[in-house]
Amino acid sequence: MSELVQISEAALLALHSMVMIAQSHGGWVSVREIAEKTSSSENHLAKVMQRLTRAGHVRSVRGPKGGFMLAADPDKISLLDIYEAIEGKVTHTSCPFKRDKCLFNFCIFYGLIGKTTDDLVRHLSSTTLKMMAEK
Repeated sequence: MSELVQISEAALLALHSMVMIAQSHGGWVSVREIAEKTSSSENHLAKVMQRLTRAGHVRSVRGPKGGFMLAADPDKISLLDIYEAIEGKVTHTSCPFKRDKCLFNFCIFYGLIGKTTDDLVRHLSSTTLKMMAEK
């Protein structure tokens, strides 16, 4: 069965990892802990965490007692910030073929894709890491 809305595994790992780190209340969280909790590959997760570090969302310390800690106030980091650190800026398009003009005289989706994207971006941008960590 196919999903209508698909979010990459990397973006999902980033979002869940950041919530786990926020829930540690300033403590360090290791890749191993996150990988176990999310049932994901440590190697893949390490690459995701590297992107989040480059984006300035987390600080990292290497070594056996190393891990990740938030680099900013969780109230200042939106879910959209995290998503875009992994996937890049969200583009607003209405056409699934990414064309300026429809191939037909009408659009099968009647702007639904653009509206759905806008709704998702609005949700992600208005939801902070702190809000998710407190749930």
